[in-house]
Amino acid sequence: MLALGLVRLLTKEIVATLLAASLAAIVLVGSEFAELLACFLAGAVLSLWHVPLRGWAAAACVVPLAATLALGGFPFACATAGAYLVLYLGLGMRPVRRESRADLSYGVYVWAYPVQQTVTMTLGPSWWVNVALSAPVVLGLAWLSWHLVEEPALTLKDAFSPRRRLA
Repeated sequence: MLALGLVRLLTKEIVATLLAASLAAIVLVGSEFAELLACFLAGAVLSLWHVPLRGWAAAACVVPLAATLALGGFPFACATAGAYLVLYLGLGMRPVRRESRADLSYGVYVWAYPVQQTVTMTLGPSWWVNVALSAPVVLGLAWLSWHLVEEPALTLKDAFSPRRRLA
């Protein structure tokens, strides 16, 4: 796909066709690769077609995701409704004004992988159990990381600045 994109042969129509083929593979074969490819391509289609991101549509996407969790077919719903919901959450929402100055992003980045792997090794590869157990632990560790390591370290950054030594 990268090669097609570089030589400008990866058109909107080709991406949509690849998405349809990967969705068909999810239904017919149940391939994990097809699931991941479909999620990626669904986001690409939404972006290439400049689909507007609306809150009501994102809220409506929750319904098929929740229904397929109970009834089956979640990978298909995740690759369609899930892609829209993820793009809306990442790009379509207005920034939330936070009173707290804590930036948990780096802590989440650092702690998510080891915590998720520990949960998987301990309890097995159930993704929803992993999310339910890992998310609060990771957020707690990220909060501790911010308050005990990152924020204190940031107070020292000016002490070691090259500009301060010259003054």
